[in-house]
Amino acid sequence: MALFGLGILAPFDGHPGLYRWQYFLTYLSAGLAWIYGINNNLANMGEEPQNMTKETYLTTASLEVIEKPSKRRRTLLPWWIKVFCWFFMFFGIMAIVCLFLGLTNVKPALAFYGFETNEPFSPVGLLVIVVGILKGVTAFALWFEKDYAIEIGKIDGITGMVLCLVSMVVLPFLQDPFHLVVRLELVLLIPFVNKLNTIRKEWESLKT
Repeated sequence: MALFGLGILAPFDGHPGLYRWQYFLTYLSAGLAWIYGINNNLANMGEEPQNMTKETYLTTASLEVIEKPSKRRRTLLPWWIKVFCWFFMFFGIMAIVCLFLGLTNVKPALAFYGFETNEPFSPVGLLVIVVGILKGVTAFALWFEKDYAIEIGKIDGITGMVLCLVSMVVLPFLQDPFHLVVRLELVLLIPFVNKLNTIRKEWESLKT
């Protein structure tokens, strides 16, 4: 504004008319440019908080995505399956140990689902050892969230139910005296297989 006023109030004596208009237009242009610059600065000051807000929002949203924990497959398992996972991982290791003990003079007592023997390399002994290893692999796959865990778990559960039925229905007629036993393992095997069927789709959708 001072420059603009100076252009109007400056004495024009001693200067031709053309030069007077040049001075006037020069000061006018300078004044308008100065006013335009102030308006731009004010506009930028008004936009800056908005830009900062957007950047802050994007940063916060990005941090939420990074910090938000993804759902794990293990959380789909009920507590009782988690407990049995640890038990059968140990059981699977012991089954392998019993297999090697069969090469020595040590005769471990093997029993599962009603099948009992002291000979690891007998048909019944090998059956018990294979079932023990299968259960160990199933427990390992479920606990460590493997892709094949649900399928091998269903194989393990169905195999167990079949062996329990054979133990209840067939073995009593092969033993002397006749002794009928109801296998309580079925109380856990049936809900185990049912639970695996329930969580199968969600298990497959989650990635480790």
